[in-house]
Amino acid sequence: MSEMSGRVGIHLNRFPLPSETFVIEQARLLSRFEPVFLARRMVSTAPPQFECVSISPSFCNWRRYAFPLAPDHKVWPDLNLCLMHAHFGP
Repeated sequence: MSEMSGRVGIHLNRFPLPSETFVIEQARLLSRFEPVFLARRMVSTAPPQFECVSISPSFCNWRRYAFPLAPDHKVWPDLNLCLMHAHFGP
């Protein structure tokens, strides 16, 4: 079984929040994936070591990309993500 690697999207409603430092720590500790934060609302400046994409709160097609039917499909093709992690199930 081959090890996965690539870019992982980390989806949050609001980012970054002082009460959720564990989210940044999880991203910082990734060894085989490059994290990309996808936030519905930016509440302050993102940490400089991470890419952060602001997505519209009305963005409703994310399920089309988050649940691909084939393993070779990319999640959010325009960002070249191979995996999506959704904190708190937004």
